[in-house]
Amino acid sequence: MVAAFRLEENEWIWLTYEKMVQWANAYLCDKFCAGLRTTSRYEDINTSLKRFIKSSNCLLELVENLERVAKDYRNNEFITNYKSLYSKPVMTTGLESIERAISQIYTKEIFFEVKKEIECVVALIILHRKSYGSTEKFMFRKFRKPHRVYSVLYESNSERYECSCKLWNNIGIPCSHIICVLKELEKDVLPMGLVLKKCCKDAKFGSFHDSDGGLDRNKAFSGTVWFVVDCLLPYEFVSSPTACHA
Repeated sequence: MVAAFRLEENEWIWLTYEKMVQWANAYLCDKFCAGLRTTSRYEDINTSLKRFIKSSNCLLELVENLERVAKDYRNNEFITNYKSLYSKPVMTTGLESIERAISQIYTKEIFFEVKKEIECVVALIILHRKSYGSTEKFMFRKFRKPHRVYSVLYESNSERYECSCKLWNNIGIPCSHIICVLKELEKDVLPMGLVLKKCCKDAKFGSFHDSDGGLDRNKAFSGTVWFVVDCLLPYEFVSSPTACHA
């Protein structure tokens, strides 16, 4: 657009572009980004590679060091999965039943992100609640911030929630406004329509839950054992004299 209208030298255009961080997110709030920044993946990978790889490495050392990077990633993933499966966070919010339900579903890192949203529920004030057939509309504002108004649509037949803040659409976790609606509806579990598979404890292994929705520790332990085997077997096979001879 700038080139089409020959505005390359326009001072206002350049000043507005320099302030992009203040307005660009408004155009991306309904686009799913899973919380990732433009360069976050590359920054994380580069940091890990710098620990193992040097410019002075020969080709053989490069390959060996890349294998160490992969092994380090798998080890970190195993530790994170183990902590998510077998550690129990302390319930500290007033919505204990919802907090406990999300602690059984989400990984430890995602749980703490959703917990921040639960803690924000206390600052929300309901302006009104209206029904339109099977759909209900909730209007909220923040405490002492009358101009910060949000709306949530709830469709009872499909258990679908849609909030004007677009946090769910952008990051994939329920916002404080949706959680406030759950509180008003007296629901003590998180609808599965608000849960992304990639954020769950059992995302890699399949379901670890029993018929009541709780964590089945036998399934979780079995899945963890197979994950360890999957992590270690390739390295044992490569380093085995028999494998090398074959």
